[in-house]
Amino acid sequence: MTATLRRAAVDDLAALKALEREGFGAHVPQEGMADELTRTWARVYVVDDAGRGVVAYITVWRVADEVEVIQVATRPDARREGHARALMLRAFEEARRDGAVRALLEVRPLNVSAVTLYRSLGFVELARRERYYDDGEDALVMELRFA
Repeated sequence: MTATLRRAAVDDLAALKALEREGFGAHVPQEGMADELTRTWARVYVVDDAGRGVVAYITVWRVADEVEVIQVATRPDARREGHARALMLRAFEEARRDGAVRALLEVRPLNVSAVTLYRSLGFVELARRERYYDDGEDALVMELRFA
């Protein structure tokens, strides 16, 4: 199977919404992903697998000289294939080229696979936001400085 990493298009909206619901639950606003595709400060990238369609995506916002990782999701049947890493590297490469000096994100401390991925990319913990998520779980605030 051949996978392509590319900017998301309006034609990807149904697949993106399905991935978003699968990864983040039913409470995600229906208009959210459509809005991300049209915001000038947002970038949405996808991994499009020729045999499976869109299997992963990342949404990042560019704010001043920073890039904020808003969401990263991978279909369960495509996890551990390196898609999230590839998406992050692509988003960060573009952000650096456009003058960003760092990336920020929030992650659940109990999401060990995500925390491990972020640390392997060079992210360090800046802070902990207590009871950040709707279910009361804390969030780790992590930063990656671009060299």
